[in-house]
Amino acid sequence: MHITLREDPDATCLVVDGELDLSTAESLYEYAQRTLRDRSPRRLRVDAARLTFCDSSGIHALVRIHAEATARGALFHLNNVHGAVRRVLAITGVLTALTTPSDASPPSGR
Repeated sequence: MHITLREDPDATCLVVDGELDLSTAESLYEYAQRTLRDRSPRRLRVDAARLTFCDSSGIHALVRIHAEATARGALFHLNNVHGAVRRVLAITGVLTALTTPSDASPPSGR
């Protein structure tokens, strides 16, 4: 897995490339923690366009990053989720929580 930091006009973005699994999940979490601590972004986005695999350790890391961002007052959003990664996040019930920008209102009827 490779992580690239990108500053978008509306958010600090972590671009994740490769597989997010037991051997890489802690690295992503620590990178996100350092980014939140050192940059204090208002919004933290994780771009999953190049993420090819995610296991339960990866899901746990994403949930921890979401919690850490929220605790520090940052808005969190996982975007560009597709394929097998999207399916595993949907099956485990975290897709909506991670991909809905934390400043967005939930859809009506929920």
